[in-house]
Amino acid sequence: MQPYLTTGGASDPFLPRLLAAIRQANRIDLAVAFIKSSGLALAYPAQVDAVETRDAQLRILTSDYLDVTDPQALRRLMLLAERGADIRVFEAGQQSFHLKAYICTQNSSGQTVWGAAFVGSSNLSRTALTDGLEWNLRVDWTDDPAAPDARRFCELNAEYATLQAHPQVRRLDHDWIEHYEQRRQQVQRLPVAVDAAAP
Repeated sequence: MQPYLTTGGASDPFLPRLLAAIRQANRIDLAVAFIKSSGLALAYPAQVDAVETRDAQLRILTSDYLDVTDPQALRRLMLLAERGADIRVFEAGQQSFHLKAYICTQNSSGQTVWGAAFVGSSNLSRTALTDGLEWNLRVDWTDDPAAPDARRFCELNAEYATLQAHPQVRRLDHDWIEHYEQRRQQVQRLPVAVDAAAP
């Protein structure tokens, strides 16, 4: 039996577990603060296969928090949107958005028959998915609705639905990406104080 906690690093990378869950699911819900092109490239083939081959429902929510997400990654996500994926962005403003949640579900005749959710520290970046020290805890669906894991899994799904309807969430489109990229370039050109540059 696989451990519930993925600890990252070369000995326990998150990516293989995430890909295995995506490949088993026909509904895939991601909420990640930051998406980097390097990380999206690793998950993208499995996401395309899910949407095109298995007709899976794919929903991805990311953010403009701290302007970390790559505009090029957002453009690649729009290719998934053209294939039927639901891609949204949380416009952070003064609100922090630091989620990292991956919920993979297999439904049959309207009923959940399998599910695995991961909540932890991994954004969609190469380092976070491969050799970074990142902790991600897995929650599995069970047939017993009273079981603790089943309740946790249902709670994650309910919170994801609530988040999708948040007033600061909007569907991603090309105009938004263009404005985001321009704003991001202006911010990066501003002089940065030493204290502000510290991690």
